[in-house]
Amino acid sequence: MRIATKEFKVYKYQELGEKAKEKVRQEYIEHIDPYDFTYNVMQDLKNIGLQNLRPYYSLSYCQGDGLCLVGHIDFDEITLGQCKM
Repeated sequence: MRIATKEFKVYKYQELGEKAKEKVRQEYIEHIDPYDFTYNVMQDLKNIGLQNLRPYYSLSYCQGDGLCLVGHIDFDEITLGQCKM
């Protein structure tokens, strides 16, 4: 049996130069998965007219998991037609 090892240089984002940071940002944007949970939540919020909220969540299947929406809602964004009671 043979064991092969390959080494990689790994940098933290803060350690990168400005050019490398921009490349990382662009590659991240280009590879956003449309089925990503955050993307879906933001699209759903946009579809109901709530564009100023950002979702934060923990979904690791343990007690305390949940979804939090942070931001602001303008009074003009609230309509009775969208309220489900």
